[in-house]
Amino acid sequence: MKKDLYILGAGFSWYAGLPLQREFTKNLLQTGDPHQVTLVQFLRSFINKTFDHNIKAASKYWPELEDIFTCIDLSANTGHTLGLTYDASHLRTVRRALISRMIRMLDDLYLEASREARPE
Repeated sequence: MKKDLYILGAGFSWYAGLPLQREFTKNLLQTGDPHQVTLVQFLRSFINKTFDHNIKAASKYWPELEDIFTCIDLSANTGHTLGLTYDASHLRTVRRALISRMIRMLDDLYLEASREARPE
């Protein structure tokens, strides 16, 4: 029977090389992988058309990711559109693209931090 319980704060992952919330969107929009560049452009286009942001807007001008997901989920799950362009099926694609980019970004940052932490 285990007797220890560890409660970790949200910043614990920072020591593994992952971004804190305030840096999350900035890292989400930066990539060197050509496949990920296409995904980032797709997400920038969505933010531009939906929230009327400049397509090259810095991450600090983006809505919070929680707000983006809330707008997508409320519209997609009720069968509504978000703006003129994004019907429910397109919004589900945007949600998958956003989640995919988040996972790849976190994986890339973690692998980079692992390489830097490894003694040679």
